[in-house]
Amino acid sequence: MSFKKQVINLACNLIKCPSLTPNDAGCNKIIISYLRKIGFKTEIMQFGNTTNIWAYRGKGYTVLFAGHTDVVNIGNLKYWKFPPFEPTLNNGFLYGRGASDMKGAISAMLVASREFFYTNKNFNQGRLAFLISSDEEGSVNLAINQLIKTSWNDKMCILPPTSMQIVKIKSDSKSCNNVTPNQVFCHVIFKIHTKIIYDASDT
Repeated sequence: MSFKKQVINLACNLIKCPSLTPNDAGCNKIIISYLRKIGFKTEIMQFGNTTNIWAYRGKGYTVLFAGHTDVVNIGNLKYWKFPPFEPTLNNGFLYGRGASDMKGAISAMLVASREFFYTNKNFNQGRLAFLISSDEEGSVNLAINQLIKTSWNDKMCILPPTSMQIVKIKSDSKSCNNVTPNQVFCHVIFKIHTKIIYDASDT
């Protein structure tokens, strides 16, 4: 099966889950199952009624895929061309609540990770990790803080699929919501204790 087809199939399965904030509605089960099959260790971080997935494979410096499965309310159904939780392919586009923000992105992250370890079976030069929340604006902040206290590495590259930018950060005592490296706006949805050490737009 092609990479594209794998991403579409996984995205469709996630879109079918009516994961209105903060209910993951089955998304976590799909993601955890996928990650475990490709060798990731997974943990659930529970804060109130929100579950966050922390998963990793390997040791050392970390590349972290950060994302969320929750979506906003569907509003009035009469304005939808296709039912929000019935993924529909039409003219090369995938329609459904969360297709763009960000179940499609999470699917691409997962399939890319699978392909990476399939072609690099003996990779031992770092750690690949996922932090997925069902409450983008809420308990994920607590999850980040907990990771800092327990298993956060001193250097990390976080890849949020926003503004097409890659920002490497490391632990620091400062806190921020949005970062603006070299006048290029990059929205960071998580409140992280960070310091920018590199902006990929310079390369």
